[in-house]
Amino acid sequence: MGRLFYKPENAWVGDLIPYYENGTYYGFYLHDPRIRDKEYAEDTTWHLIETKDFVNLDYKGESIARGGIHDANKNAYTGSVIKCEKDGLYHVFYTAYNEDFKLRGKTIQSVMQATGKNLENLETVKDFLFVSDGKQYEEFDWRDPFVFWNDEDQCYYMLLASRVTNRGDLRGGCIALCKSEDLINWTYEKPFYDPKMYITMECPELFKMGEYWYLVFSTFSDQFTTHYRISKNWNGPWEIPDDDVFDTRADYAIKTVAIAQLFRSMYATEPMGLINQFFQAIGMEGMVTSWLANIHTALIAVSVPEGWRFTGMYMVIFYAALISLDPSVYEAAKVDGATDFQILLKIKLPLIKDIILLTLTMCLTGALRGFDIPFLLTSGGPGNASELLSTYMYKKAFSNNQYGYGSALAVFIIIESMLVVFILRKIFSERKECKES
Repeated sequence: MGRLFYKPENAWVGDLIPYYENGTYYGFYLHDPRIRDKEYAEDTTWHLIETKDFVNLDYKGESIARGGIHDANKNAYTGSVIKCEKDGLYHVFYTAYNEDFKLRGKTIQSVMQATGKNLENLETVKDFLFVSDGKQYEEFDWRDPFVFWNDEDQCYYMLLASRVTNRGDLRGGCIALCKSEDLINWTYEKPFYDPKMYITMECPELFKMGEYWYLVFSTFSDQFTTHYRISKNWNGPWEIPDDDVFDTRADYAIKTVAIAQLFRSMYATEPMGLINQFFQAIGMEGMVTSWLANIHTALIAVSVPEGWRFTGMYMVIFYAALISLDPSVYEAAKVDGATDFQILLKIKLPLIKDIILLTLTMCLTGALRGFDIPFLLTSGGPGNASELLSTYMYKKAFSNNQYGYGSALAVFIIIESMLVVFILRKIFSERKECKES
């Protein structure tokens, strides 16, 4: 099957669970048949796609079947894949859920396991059902197991999306930790990461890249966002980067998104966007660059659409001011030999100076408050190359939950805007006094 974009017949693709081995990329995904109208993520199973180049996709069918209507795994949700060197088997740990399956009278989420000699044929281990302890961790939130081998402890670790008991609804989310020596018997440990910041922390993952360890998780406390933390050690302490999210809020405002997407396409390198095509066509290949990813061009690149979208409004304001002027003044000036440029500079602009002050005030204060376009295009990146006070304020307040810091920045933006207005009024009033004197 040679399709870059894959969509199963009569079904939807849910969470993707990747695995790589010997040059082949295995893409497990949650196969959502949407059997019942207006229902999603029900009756899900694991299906498998293989690829070596991310262009040609080979669909392998169902890899993990779900249980019956009375089984804990009526729905098979997200998990992870690991190969055990001792038994030579692939072990898949996945979230099992059935609203009618209860433990001690409570509906629970649980972890189940499937094994096999190859990834295309995996069988659920019948006697394996791993649930929360109900003491340290809540029983309903116990999902998205990520299993890996820890060389330092010489045992397997399992990270799970969970909640600390009796913590409350808003701050109880944590990444639970369990340990095992054989992938069958697991012990409950203290939370691996417990920032007391989120409702929940879904799909946790841990990996090392370069000299840093990265902890990745998703939240719906912050508009369904994927966060990451960094540390020099696998067990922390975890540092929160200034920009700790991978994705943007593409539903901020449809008008803004349309503008952002338009300019993103114009700046693109793959496929070649309009701007890069232009430079290439006129023989200036050296100007072709990733405008939004280049630290030297990112700020300019986000400034252009931010200014462009308001240009029409300012032009209308100027046009309305100019057509309201008395044309007899121009005619008298032409009789005296004034050129069109002199009339513009000496007559028209001075007569609409109040309008110029108004538009300058709107333009500069708007620039200081600008947020949506820069945030959607670069989110302040790369690095801090296009970071604005407004985007920095948002990250501090709503990504890092440093509300006091964010509030202080908001107050500073207000003061900054007021100062700009004061300076502009001062300049224009002084020019007026000089002319009158």
